[in-house]
Amino acid sequence: MDEAVRGLRFFVAVLSVGGVCLVVGGAVSGNALLMVLGAIAAVCGLGLGVLAYLAHRKA
Repeated sequence: MDEAVRGLRFFVAVLSVGGVCLVVGGAVSGNALLMVLGAIAAVCGLGLGVLAYLAHRKA
């Protein structure tokens, strides 16, 4: 179980950083779609992070 949570944490980090990069890239280029998709990715990353934390506490 710990190895699965560790893998999920890595995925959360990649998803969150990618979302922030998309938001910044969208803001620089003026593309609203990139900003929206980046915000969705960042929020999903945070949600998965919370679930990974809860799974780690439970295990």
